[in-house]
Amino acid sequence: MSCNGKIASPSSASRQPHASDGNFDFCSIADDETVVEPETVSPPWATIDYYELDSRVGETFECTSTCIHVDGYTNPDLRKHPHRFRLGRLINPKPRSLDVMNVRNQIGGGVRLYYLNGQIYARCATNFAVFVHSTYYNHISGYDPDTICTMNMFQCRIMPLFRDDRFAKWLAEAVGQGSEVVHKLAKMCTIRISFGKGWGKWGKKDPHITSVPCWIEIKLQRQLKVVERALREMGAPNNLHH
Repeated sequence: MSCNGKIASPSSASRQPHASDGNFDFCSIADDETVVEPETVSPPWATIDYYELDSRVGETFECTSTCIHVDGYTNPDLRKHPHRFRLGRLINPKPRSLDVMNVRNQIGGGVRLYYLNGQIYARCATNFAVFVHSTYYNHISGYDPDTICTMNMFQCRIMPLFRDDRFAKWLAEAVGQGSEVVHKLAKMCTIRISFGKGWGKWGKKDPHITSVPCWIEIKLQRQLKVVERALREMGAPNNLHH
């Protein structure tokens, strides 16, 4: 895999969609999102919180569709578009910095999140750089767990974020190794994505994500509940927050 926390070279860009990573053909929707029709699911498979610097803005968004659009637009009619989380309509009670306003104005199409055939992945839909922290992706790629990877419209446009079957296998193995290993594995159920500016090694002045103008935190609720159940059966403390 070539999404290695830096902009991939043009020669590697053609290898970005990982069509062989599971049963779903990622390449089939790389350039035509109309191939995937959103389907309603219940209960929500994930929740998304939007942040500006260190402040959460707006209410938690519940993912009740197999295809979620997180974009910078403003149409507020969630009844007609329940699969759209439109960041442009969210009001911050605190004054916004120029940095935050500039990033918000450039989010555009943002990212698409898909949950299909037990797999979750992101598709970049903005001309802006997108930065992603996915412990799952880092694990399957052989990267350090804290690696922050980049996506854009031209290189690394699609990124796998989770697979239920792999996680179930790893969780079964972790249970036999103790609650500390299970808690560590649970970190795969939280994904963070920032727009325009990165953190970690990308943050020149401040490596913390709370220094980033605009970012989202995705929590995989179904998978977190599975982890909670495993911890209860182990008789171990459960301090997962979701």
